[in-house]
Amino acid sequence: MQAFALRDNATREAMEPRTTLAAAIAGTPILLQGALQTFGLQSTFTELFLDDVATHISREHAAYLRANGLERMHDVVEAHRVAELLGRLDRRMAHLAVPLGRAVVEATSSRRQHYFICARTWVRAHVPLRLIEGHADLIGASHLEGHLRPVAPHRDYLLTHPRHALSIWCAVGPIQTGNTLALHCGEDAAITPALAPGDLLLFDADQLHASIPNHTNDTRVGVGTRIKIGRWLQYGPGTHWRPWLDESLLDTPLAPFASLQSRLTPAALRRWRWRRRWNRRQRQTATRGLAPAAR
Repeated sequence: MQAFALRDNATREAMEPRTTLAAAIAGTPILLQGALQTFGLQSTFTELFLDDVATHISREHAAYLRANGLERMHDVVEAHRVAELLGRLDRRMAHLAVPLGRAVVEATSSRRQHYFICARTWVRAHVPLRLIEGHADLIGASHLEGHLRPVAPHRDYLLTHPRHALSIWCAVGPIQTGNTLALHCGEDAAITPALAPGDLLLFDADQLHASIPNHTNDTRVGVGTRIKIGRWLQYGPGTHWRPWLDESLLDTPLAPFASLQSRLTPAALRRWRWRRRWNRRQRQTATRGLAPAAR
């Protein structure tokens, strides 16, 4: 595995991998080439994609992707079914957040760190944009933003992530400059890195970043999670709270309490209140729908 600091003048600087965690915390985006292969996770992620296609679409289509690459997903899987695949794989890959987060911290730091790992993964398959234009349901679905279709410039703490978390952004298939992400690290042009399958970006998730609209003829396939170095979680605003795990507790008898700090936060309370209101609206909608039949 090779490590590089990405500079906002489109240059890269080779680094010793075990010095890169500190650099990422300080605001320098890091490229780890071949990281997923080094961690033994590239084939795991790839096979989960292929297994989902084989199970829910067809074995023939899965065989086509095995031979031609996941970037050809849109050749055999229609955009609405890609959206369904993403939901299933978000759930199936959640257990891989911990081994991925641990592998990144171990590979990028020479000393023991206290840190948290988000208890989920983000699965992405950005099909060519032309394939979802005109589909109002796909364009308007907020949960597909950043997953199936591009997301505008943003900082992750505004989406209720802990402040200054580090994003672990992995390429499962090849990613081009025409369908990658844009990292706005200064006043110069954004960094838009091309990645080979298995490459990984590590960057401060509060840095302004966005998707490059995919006008290529490839599907951009990736997986990611987030980590937070330190002993305390300070969530940003909003209601998109997710549990984060205290890594130091995971292999101890206290493992059931690993998410406790994240649950005892104002962000978790906001999420609970939001879910309660949402469930109440769902019940009211169902009741109104049954009312004519009752009369």
